Amino acid sequence: MKRWLGKNYRKKSDESLMELLKKGDKSSFEELYKRYSKRLLFYFYKMLWQDEPKSQDFLQEIFIKIIEKPEAFQQGKKFSTWIFSVAHNMCKNEYRRKINRNEIALETDHEKLWYDSEWQFDFEQNLFKKQFNMALEKLNDNQKAVFIFRYKENLSILEIAEILECSEGTVKSRLYYASRKLAELLKNFSPVN
Repeated sequence: MKRWLGKNYRKKSDESLMELLKKGDKSSFEELYKRYSKRLLFYFYKMLWQDEPKSQDFLQEIFIKIIEKPEAFQQGKKFSTWIFSVAHNMCKNEYRRKINRNEIALETDHEKLWYDSEWQFDFEQNLFKKQFNMALEKLNDNQKAVFIFRYKENLSILEIAEILECSEGTVKSRLYYASRKLAELLKNFSPVN
């Protein structure tokens, strides 16, 4: 019976799972966690100075918010847009807090790479990933967020505009400048065919 229920949850939309969670169905929360925990952890990691413990804390915090106040999600909204809006706002609040306390670190650990450690890459691919990560860290926070949402999360321009609470034109502009800056920073890299 339990196996059947698990399959049933996997077929439900994110929005349906949130409606079930509002009614006290804890298994729906588990399915949402499976779907979004790695994606959100990646986002927090990239946006919070590659600070893994802080990223883990933020991940835990966002899911605590979901389980404690599922009614914060409004019916009719797209869950992925909503959850990334919450994540983005958490990061903005952290930036403000750090600026107010003058705690922003000027150095980042560029040895950490943007890929799952389970994958096997050869030397050239590792070198490119390392250079790409270093270049990504040089984008401003708005450009980095737009780039991650578009190319890692595959969100539409409209969805990104909703998350960042800005116009679609602003999103396109930030994407353009982020891409230009990355291309410039990576211009000396010659990828292997």
